[in-house]
Amino acid sequence: MRQKLGECLVQAGLVTRADLRSALAERRRTGEHIGVVLVRRNLATEKQIAQALAAQLGYPFVSLDDAVPDPALSALIPSDIALEHACVAIELSQHILTVAMADPLLFGIVQEVEDRTGYRVRPVVAARSEILDFVARIP
Repeated sequence: MRQKLGECLVQAGLVTRADLRSALAERRRTGEHIGVVLVRRNLATEKQIAQALAAQLGYPFVSLDDAVPDPALSALIPSDIALEHACVAIELSQHILTVAMADPLLFGIVQEVEDRTGYRVRPVVAARSEILDFVARIP
């Protein structure tokens, strides 16, 4: 069974069990994702949440802070989809399109990108804000 995100964060020493319990109580009240609650409460950064999510799911984590957008690759995912679902194409190698995603469990988006492009998608995890900044830098 896959470990829960909150437990990954506790094990990594990013949050305490007390912080996690408090954040989980707020999550139950608000219906928000636990990561959103932890970031809003300044208990973890968005990048730390993304790294923990990647570890939890067994996906690679990438940082897009210094990445330079390739307009040809970026064009494979229309900007409205990229912004709405926080996903962007970052590499193409041997018919495998690497797509940075804030939530790699959005299998519908993976399928849509595969259908649109004809490439097999390899999801990797990145922080939502980094993806949105990356999309904004596309020429």
